[in-house]
Amino acid sequence: MPKIAFIGAGSVVFTKSVLSDCFSYPGLRESTITLFDISEPRLRLAEMMVGNAQPTFLRQNLLRGLDRLGFWGVLVGNTF
Repeated sequence: MPKIAFIGAGSVVFTKSVLSDCFSYPGLRESTITLFDISEPRLRLAEMMVGNAQPTFLRQNLLRGLDRLGFWGVLVGNTF
């Protein structure tokens, strides 16, 4: 069974959308999902929305036994 780590899972609507897309592929439907975010309240909300997922704040736990890695970052504000 594949293990998928989702870094930046606190963007809960985006996380749910991307994981829904992942689960549309038969080979990924039985995947183990690990969620990581720096915000505990948002991580807990993502956990509730996604359902079958393990939340973690420890990156060491996140990467152990990993098959796939999703990393999403959002840039906010004027960076130039």
